[in-house]
Amino acid sequence: MDSIEKRIKYIESRVDLLSQLVGNVEHNVIEEAKKFDEKIQFINNEISKLKKEINDLKIKINALLDQLSLFATSERVSVIEKYIDLLDPFEFVTRKELERILDKKVREILKNIEKQ
Repeated sequence: MDSIEKRIKYIESRVDLLSQLVGNVEHNVIEEAKKFDEKIQFINNEISKLKKEINDLKIKINALLDQLSLFATSERVSVIEKYIDLLDPFEFVTRKELERILDKKVREILKNIEKQ
């Protein structure tokens, strides 16, 4: 009977040890699950931020595309360049220059009239 009691105690101690090991494993699994949940939550938050940024970019791109028709095409720019070259705005006179030229001409005409 003594050997049976020893065996029972040995088995009980093994069961206690296994129970502690299972408890430790359960605790570790729970802790790892919490960490995993935190990481998943962080990733979900990052995905939400990225989705918002992508949506904002889509809105901006669409706004640019809407404005694109208002930009001058290269063909229009070359037509404008041709008109500018044709008109040559550097040859235009200012009001002051015109007034000065007219004053000079009027004086010349008046001098000529006085001489006659």
